[in-house]
Amino acid sequence: MKHFITKKKTLTVLSIILMLVLWKVLAVVFDSPLTIPHPEATFLAVVKLFAEPGFLMVAGSTVVRGGYHQVCSCNFSYPAGSYMVSHRSCAYLHRLSYHVPVHLHQRV
Repeated sequence: MKHFITKKKTLTVLSIILMLVLWKVLAVVFDSPLTIPHPEATFLAVVKLFAEPGFLMVAGSTVVRGGYHQVCSCNFSYPAGSYMVSHRSCAYLHRLSYHVPVHLHQRV
């Protein structure tokens, strides 16, 4: 029978709890909502934000716009990169782009 909670999941949960505790301690130490807001206040603000009418529409349109711009940039950069690699006048730039110091190739 397989255990539900493995070491990896336990470590993940403990690290999340540790980060939340560290966040809370820093928020108490700084005591400035502009510098480091309290985790509870941040959670409540996110809940209120999702409850606002039209929020999901705005968030969805932002994601769609981001995807559109990603596709547009890929449609430009791949042909431009191929041109740079294949064009003879850009041979110097091509050599520079593939020059990696030897110590970066060695594995530690």
